[in-house]
Amino acid sequence: VLTLRDALVLTNKLPFGSYYISHYTGLLLFLSIAWVLIRRYALSLRTLESWSNDLEHKLAEREAQLRALFAREKAVQEEGAALAERRRIMSDLHDGLGMQLVSTLNASRRDGVGREAMTEAIQACLDDLRLAIDAMEPVERDLIALLGNFRYRMEKRLRAAGLNIEWAVQPIPELSHMQPSQMLQLLRVVQEGVTNVLKHANATRVRFETGVETEGGRTHVMLRISDNGRGFDPDRAGRGMGLRNLAARAAAIGCKLTMASDASGTRLSLAIPLPAQGA
Repeated sequence: VLTLRDALVLTNKLPFGSYYISHYTGLLLFLSIAWVLIRRYALSLRTLESWSNDLEHKLAEREAQLRALFAREKAVQEEGAALAERRRIMSDLHDGLGMQLVSTLNASRRDGVGREAMTEAIQACLDDLRLAIDAMEPVERDLIALLGNFRYRMEKRLRAAGLNIEWAVQPIPELSHMQPSQMLQLLRVVQEGVTNVLKHANATRVRFETGVETEGGRTHVMLRISDNGRGFDPDRAGRGMGLRNLAARAAAIGCKLTMASDASGTRLSLAIPLPAQGA
């Protein structure tokens, strides 16, 4: 339109001397394009904001669904863990305390069973019950704490039998790779070892030692129980059920049991392997 107006001025169709305004068309065109672009940009921003709101809403819904799914999965896992723990406790009580009580009941029905034998059988039941309780403590994978509880529960009985306790326990890593049932079996090995000292060693001292040792490139926690008793012949005793049971318990939890005995006493060593670093 502006160019047409200037053409009319040039052809004297409009009064001569009028100003030419066609050179302003560039500015008007720029402003027009700028307005269109700004309008389209604003429309794009509104569209993007709408999409963003929709996406946030969908993400919030999906996040809520995932939280609910994770909560259900966690509840199922906790229920499964609780069920497994109940089964473990039932199995431990059945295999340990239950068997002890059955043996004690059968012994009480036989004639000629002395008071001392019954007292010893009942004491074995109590010791087994205490072991099961110790294994359910929150520090169940801390061998030092478990040994401390074991010492607290057994100290009166050991001192009554004339045994002094030597405690040479050094800091050791937590046995986080072992399950509570394995820790209970570990305590049973300790209990049977101490019971053998009480029954057969005729000792005046029992010593508990812990430490970390490396053998053959493998690091393990070493637990030793030693006494100053009369000792025995390991070759002959090895054919008995007691030592075989000890070795079987140790092997069942991946540990190695060794025993040495001479006139100066008996030394029971239990090597508990530690997982390799990075495993």
